[in-house]
Amino acid sequence: MSDDPNPNPDDLPEPEPTPDPTPSGGIGTGIDPSPDNGSNEPLDFSSEDTYSQFVASLPEEIREKNLFKETKSLSALAEQAINAQSALGKKRLPVPQEDWGDDEWSDFYSQLRPETLDGYTPAEKHSIQLEGEDIKEVTLPEETLGELKQVAHDMGLTPRQFSQLEAKWAEKQVMSEGQLSEQINAAVQDQAVALRKEWGNDYALNHKAANEAYESLVQQVPELKELMEWSPIVANHPAVMKLFHTLSPLVADAGIPSQGGGSAFGQDTVAGIKAQISDFDAEHGDMLYAPEDKLFTMTPADKAKRERLLQERTKLYQKLYGGE
Repeated sequence: MSDDPNPNPDDLPEPEPTPDPTPSGGIGTGIDPSPDNGSNEPLDFSSEDTYSQFVASLPEEIREKNLFKETKSLSALAEQAINAQSALGKKRLPVPQEDWGDDEWSDFYSQLRPETLDGYTPAEKHSIQLEGEDIKEVTLPEETLGELKQVAHDMGLTPRQFSQLEAKWAEKQVMSEGQLSEQINAAVQDQAVALRKEWGNDYALNHKAANEAYESLVQQVPELKELMEWSPIVANHPAVMKLFHTLSPLVADAGIPSQGGGSAFGQDTVAGIKAQISDFDAEHGDMLYAPEDKLFTMTPADKAKRERLLQERTKLYQKLYGGE
């Protein structure tokens, strides 16, 4: 700096330019270095348009993958990634193929079924209710359960699938039993109608005689009872009923003990009462069936005796038909 109090202006240094103030807005201020053009708005990850832009930015060989083609949004893509991560380390079954052989199928089933039949635990009982019917408690036989276990194991079923198979089998059993019962009842009814038509007015009496013979014979042949109880169709077949009805007088003549008492068969049975009537008629037939001209010549004592005999004969018939 010069010490001259009156320096020459030309010798003075040039003043430094003052910088212009930063534009504060308005026109003519140039381009804002940090314009707010919407680039700071958050992305809509559920938008299909946003996802389409993302996929379009991928290499062609990647965006053609089903994962990207079948997904609709970035949110869905993120969920798939999370699910895939969760599945890592878990046991996964292969998808069965049409060209699988026995070895592949065996390996596939081995991953589903228990190692042995004991891995299947049957239910103690099943509560089955068909439409319009009461609940029926069903316990499957051990033999049936064993067969079901074997079938389930051969098919590679899981224990849960075995339980479903077992329950369905119990339901089918109840349905089959109901259908069989209906068929048996219908057959027995038809047999009764046919026999009633053949025996006519003697149906009830002949039916009683047949059962009396059966009840006596079954004491001598217990297996006969097992046979009759085995099938209602057999027990009610017209041929069986006619057989025992035919045997009824023969059983009476044989003196086979009747059920429940110590008296011989025939005393109070249909065959026995018929035999009593036959014997009664043979002994007193002349007086009971005397022609009218003899009735007028009978003494008062004979008429009284005949009246008493008729009353006894009437009681025998009442005894014979009293059970109808």
